[in-house]
Amino acid sequence: MTMISVALDKQADEDLLKATILKEKMEWNHIWQVREKYREDDSITKLFKVLQYPTFILINPEGEIIYRGVAAAGYREMLEVLDKHLTTQ
Repeated sequence: MTMISVALDKQADEDLLKATILKEKMEWNHIWQVREKYREDDSITKLFKVLQYPTFILINPEGEIIYRGVAAAGYREMLEVLDKHLTTQ
């Protein structure tokens, strides 16, 4: 299973985003989308249909999205789904 979080920020905020990831020990995959390019057809936000931030997505080994959530509630729900999935493996 793969977990990703998608951030949409201005180019100037890249260092702040990296520092936050380290500080909060967010040890999963992060995808950073430059805000100025989020409407482009090949943007990660269009690929994963990200409309709110933060967005949390769980992808199973077959490449299927098994969970999508947003904000603090989405994060908590994602942890529950992840825990259930890992304990049944």
